[in-house]
Amino acid sequence: MANDNKMSVDVIINDDGQKQIDKYTHSFDSFRNSVNNLSQPLNSFSNNLNALDKNLSKYTDSLSKLNSQNKEATTIGEDIDEKFTKTLNVFSTGIGILKAFKIELKALAVSLTGALLLLPLSFPKY
Repeated sequence: MANDNKMSVDVIINDDGQKQIDKYTHSFDSFRNSVNNLSQPLNSFSNNLNALDKNLSKYTDSLSKLNSQNKEATTIGEDIDEKFTKTLNVFSTGIGILKAFKIELKALAVSLTGALLLLPLSFPKY
């Protein structure tokens, strides 16, 4: 029983035919290598995307940490501002008290000066 899927052909190849077959073989080998090399740019692109994904993850983590630190710094800055404002209010009140005390001291000095001027008049004359 003969196999219908197989076919045999008897061919006689001379030197020119062998050279032509060698050229075809070389051409098809080059073509096969070119087709096989088509995947290299895609692999390289895929590797670059993976590296970019890793770098973006690191960048996102860094931004999240920076945001947290910024929030902490803002909270600390607000606390410092509040305490500084309270301290300024205390000093402002103290300055007001000192100004009032200064006015009272001037009034006392004027009173004492007037009293000292009148003091010799109250002594008996000899």
